[in-house]
Amino acid sequence: MEGKRKLIREGKEESIIERLEEYILPVYPEWRERRVPASEEKIAEWNERCGNLLPEAYLQYLKYMGEGDGEFLSGALQAETRLSEMMELYEEEELNLQRIEFAMLYIGCGEGWYIVTKENGKQVIETEIGCDSSDLEEEYIEYAESFEKLLCQKAYFLYESRYYRYRNYIPRDDEKSEELIRRLEKEGKEIFEEIERESKRYGFEKAWYSDRNHYIGIKENMSFYINRRNGIKIRGDIRGENLEEVEEMSKRFQEFLEE
Repeated sequence: MEGKRKLIREGKEESIIERLEEYILPVYPEWRERRVPASEEKIAEWNERCGNLLPEAYLQYLKYMGEGDGEFLSGALQAETRLSEMMELYEEEELNLQRIEFAMLYIGCGEGWYIVTKENGKQVIETEIGCDSSDLEEEYIEYAESFEKLLCQKAYFLYESRYYRYRNYIPRDDEKSEELIRRLEKEGKEIFEEIERESKRYGFEKAWYSDRNHYIGIKENMSFYINRRNGIKIRGDIRGENLEEVEEMSKRFQEFLEE
C-alpha cells in the first residue's frame, strides 16, 4: 500500500485536474512532470471549430495534458488523444458537431471515442462497436455520462490498486447475472440501484462519478467497481487492505449477482 487513499472530490469542472491530482499524485507523483499541455491558441482554435461545444472538463484536460497525458487517458483507452493529432486528422474534413472525436484506438478497426451532444444538450461519451467495414451504418454505445466522469472512472481504474495491497475479481455466472438483470427489469427495478442497496449493508457509499454503466462503491480501506456492458454484461472487482475482507466481500457480491 502506498498510503492512505484520497478521494476524488466532487466540484466544478474547472477544477477537475486539481481534484484528480489530489487522488493520483500521492501514488504517482511523476504524473505532473510527464504531462505536456496543448497551447492555448490550439485549444481555442479547436474549440471554435467544434462550435464551442467542447465540455469544460475536456478543455481542462487539453490545457494540462493535451499533447501528452502521462499514459492516463491515452493508456486507459489504448488510444491516441493528442490534440495535434486530432486536428491533423480533421484538417480537411468536415466535423460532425454532434459527435466530436477526441481519441482514436491504437489497435482494432479504427474505432474512436466521441463527445456526443444529445437533443437535451447533455453531453455523453460514446464509442464505436463492431469491425465490419461493410456495415452501412456505424453503431455506437454510451460509455460514460460525461467527460468529467470518464476521467474520474479511468483514474479510479488505473490508480486505486496502488492504494491497496489486495485485489480480487467478483466471480459471476454470466447467465445467472443476466437473468437477475432481466428479472429486475420486469419488476421495474434497476441493477445498480439494487447493488447500491446491497452494498450499503456493508458500509459502502456510492462514488459521485458512478453512472449508468459504471458503479463504484467506497468505504475506508476498501472499494469495489462494477461495470455493465451492452446492458446485461456484468464485470467487477474489489480492492482492500485486508485479504480476508476482500475475499468475503467478493463472495457476497457473487452470491448477490447469481441469486
